[in-house]
Amino acid sequence: MKNMKYFTIIVITTMIFCQDQFYFSYETIPFGKNIEDVLKIVEGASVKQEDNIEINSVRYYERIEHYFSGGLYSIAGLGANFNSTVSQKYILTDENWDKISQIDLYFSRDFIYNGPYQLFLLRKKIKPPKGNYKNIFNGMEQGITKILGVSPTVFSSNYKSMEVMYYLGTNAYVDSRVAIWEMKEVIVFLLVPDITLTSGLVEILYVSRNGWNYYLESCNSYEADKKAKQEKEGKKSLDVF
Repeated sequence: MKNMKYFTIIVITTMIFCQDQFYFSYETIPFGKNIEDVLKIVEGASVKQEDNIEINSVRYYERIEHYFSGGLYSIAGLGANFNSTVSQKYILTDENWDKISQIDLYFSRDFIYNGPYQLFLLRKKIKPPKGNYKNIFNGMEQGITKILGVSPTVFSSNYKSMEVMYYLGTNAYVDSRVAIWEMKEVIVFLLVPDITLTSGLVEILYVSRNGWNYYLESCNSYEADKKAKQEKEGKKSLDVF
């Protein structure tokens, strides 16, 4: 019986540990790890690499865009993407998830030395619970604050997605609530739109400060290299002067 009790404890502990890693609970997010190591954690989930390194929610919630200044790219000012030369995105889905719609993993690499891609941002898209979005937000904000032990900055923000503009007009928006927890190593964003007026999902963004700076340095190196090459091509045109 003593051996059976010991065996049971080991099994239960292992199952909980694996489940936490699979859902990437806050304390288990492997920031700085390479793609291969991160994807090993989620074996069994459906994994898809995206060519479009989209992070549109950063622009949809108008009051959080400045947190990502210097690292966003867009076409004609629409949407928001990370630099596809120095970043990669993977989408995880699993039909057994009852609360999560998908998890997006964002990796960046060193542009100059072409180092391995490292995880710097994770986004969870949560299936919205039924009810008033403000009540849903309050419940989630209070729960996250208890886990992190840090008080967030909380505010309302205009939510202006492509869907909202399509159905309600280019100048239209819906209300949303945002909470931001700024820790020493990680910034967490809770984004909750008025789910009665849009099909947008509740989102949680986890951003590694070191990882974000690493990504920005790669973007700056990329832009400097592009500028030098274009100037070189411009000088070649002087052959016909």
